[in-house]
Amino acid sequence: TAEFSRAGGGGFNAKVAGRRMGASVTDGGMLGQGMLADIAVRQLREEGIAVAVQRRAATDQGSCVVIVDRTGERSFISHHGAERQLDARHLGDVEAARYDYALLTGYSIYKEESAAAFLPWLATTEDLPPLFFDPGPTVSDIPRSALDPVLARASWISANAHEADVLTGKHEPPRAAEELAKGRAGAMVRAGAQGCWLAHRGAIRHVKGF
Repeated sequence: TAEFSRAGGGGFNAKVAGRRMGASVTDGGMLGQGMLADIAVRQLREEGIAVAVQRRAATDQGSCVVIVDRTGERSFISHHGAERQLDARHLGDVEAARYDYALLTGYSIYKEESAAAFLPWLATTEDLPPLFFDPGPTVSDIPRSALDPVLARASWISANAHEADVLTGKHEPPRAAEELAKGRAGAMVRAGAQGCWLAHRGAIRHVKGF
């Protein structure tokens, strides 16, 4: 039978995961005004996730329709909104140095509007905390001029097996994790039911799926 539900998603999922594991989490993105933005604000509040910048964009939040078939395969239809309208002023007001870690997704540099804010910010912010980068499913469409500076600044990379293959040319997840970890603190490659491979301090550890 067909079912439908509506909820916060995207980077929100990572924030919720961190919060439910006991970490203090702050949203540094741009929130908008409208029905979807109201959902985002309410769910951030319900999860105990703080908002770094109270300024709001004049447009609504973007949306992503996720279609899941009977095998579990997902398809996405996305429309970007307020989250792509941040600028240098917004990022400066986040005061990143206050935090222990920062998370950036590939969606933030996939679109020119947000890449134009994030790339100079990454290049000029000296006191940026350790950066976690999740390239996301659009990684093959991100220009190297945007992708390379982020990879150079990232302390950790978390990617699924396909994304890791795109970044490294390594088809086997443990080898891709090893390659991604070079020159940084570590990397994780996720492979669905197979679990994931964590490369850290010269060792590769397999964590079983559940």
